[in-house]
Amino acid sequence: MKDEKMPLHRILGIVIVITLLLIVGLFGAAIIYRDVIKKHQKTDAFLEVEEVYFVLLPSENGEYRLSVTAFITNKGEKDCVSKLRGFGIDKKTNLAVDDIELSIGTVPAGKTVEFSAEMEFEKNVTYRIDLIVFKDGLISVKGLGYVNLAHQGAGGKDYQTTDGDSAAVPKDEGALPFPGIALLITAVFITAAIFAAARRRRWSQ
Repeated sequence: MKDEKMPLHRILGIVIVITLLLIVGLFGAAIIYRDVIKKHQKTDAFLEVEEVYFVLLPSENGEYRLSVTAFITNKGEKDCVSKLRGFGIDKKTNLAVDDIELSIGTVPAGKTVEFSAEMEFEKNVTYRIDLIVFKDGLISVKGLGYVNLAHQGAGGKDYQTTDGDSAAVPKDEGALPFPGIALLITAVFITAAIFAAARRRRWSQ
């Protein structure tokens, strides 16, 4: 009995159908992962310094007392333990003349906490206020602001976050978690081409 040889176009058609089914299956799995499974996974704590205010208090012994009040929001879905370190730095010498350490405690997910602390500075100097916020023992957010005591009264410069959670560029949540799809499809078509070439060579013999 003579073996019937499958036409080349039929082989290629089967390969294309299998490839399309594979692509649809992978994209379907990616969508299910993104829209169903991932949505039920809690995101880590994400701290953001919303506002910082510098308040000049009555001077004593030729020094200014500066109250630093900050509002920190946990925009993640998990609680975290936080603390604050602050440094008052002479802008000319770049030396810290006072510092604060404040245990903030637990910052609940989706909540904002407020804290205040005081520093003492000499008059007639401009200071940079560096704030460092820790999350679960690790540095999470860094920022700074300026206080000018070189004139009668005091002037301040807005606080700005320079590094950390709230300065980071958020990841694309809509990206599909299968970056190798294009490579896989290419491999399938190359395999199909090799297979088809081998069959054609066998028929010609």
